[in-house]
Amino acid sequence: MGKSSMVGMMNSNISLTYLTLRFWAISRGEGTLPSFPGPTIRGAFGLSLRRIVCHLTHSTADCNTCILKGSCAYSVIFEGIPPANRIYLRKYPRIPQPFVLLIEPQKQRITLKPNQYFTFGLRLFGPATTLYPYVIQATILMLKRGLGKERVPFILEKVCDEQGNLIFQNGNTFIATIHPNTLTMDDKVSQSIKQIRIAFQTPTRLLVNGKLSRAPTLEQILRAMVRRVRILLAFYGKGAIPDVPKNLLDATRLSRPVNDMLHPFHVFRYSGRQKRQMTFKGFIGECTYDWHANDINPEIWLRAASLVHIGKATSFGFGRIDYEVIE
Repeated sequence: MGKSSMVGMMNSNISLTYLTLRFWAISRGEGTLPSFPGPTIRGAFGLSLRRIVCHLTHSTADCNTCILKGSCAYSVIFEGIPPANRIYLRKYPRIPQPFVLLIEPQKQRITLKPNQYFTFGLRLFGPATTLYPYVIQATILMLKRGLGKERVPFILEKVCDEQGNLIFQNGNTFIATIHPNTLTMDDKVSQSIKQIRIAFQTPTRLLVNGKLSRAPTLEQILRAMVRRVRILLAFYGKGAIPDVPKNLLDATRLSRPVNDMLHPFHVFRYSGRQKRQMTFKGFIGECTYDWHANDINPEIWLRAASLVHIGKATSFGFGRIDYEVIE
């Protein structure tokens, strides 16, 4: 199959560094966690990260007025403070945070007993990848302070990277030096595609015309992927931002679902900032779409989206996908 014009727009100069951390924790008490504990972990992680690095009074600190906001681990990772010269998302007070949580959703609340393992992950992007020792220290504090309504305490047993290399072991004061991986928008794709299977591994929230979609078309999914990837490349990547692949998006309009196994998934959380209970509605499951455009290949965007997640609330762990192209 010849290379499509969409693929031809890409080049290896476009890149985004990323670093995946996997945490193994051991519970030291009894209690429960939500079936999808992403919001619980994100909130507790943010508080602990701020506690270990912020030099101001925590109750009144404002990152926007702090002279360290450009280099502080908390503001860089968690606050999403936009650069002064941005050309994207200028209407928004914040930009997407340079991390996603890696959480496995369960069918029911997670019951914890003493000495039970609990695992989760976190993926950093761009300059934030150099701040991983702060992430580990904040996670140690977060687990020590406890998670969930019962504030179940944990001990962080170990931290590994995506390849299983040990970064930190409980009982040591040493954190290994590791180097990030690099996502490139290159031309390495399958030669032909007949179908595309997309698995939404965590609850996914896609907005279409301002409303949440519960049965997204392939066009809507690819648009969400392109938007997410381009925004992260703009703020945290290197090289020219890839153009919107119009011919690819046009091709998705010909696709139809052939095996739709998506279903609703609601996540409830209490927002400390807004002082109220919130409900996140999304969908989870998988769907297979047929593909008719033999000269156009979406795999570059699928590969990138599987690393950065798609949709809303990705820093909570939402929108994690996997994909398979069927030739």
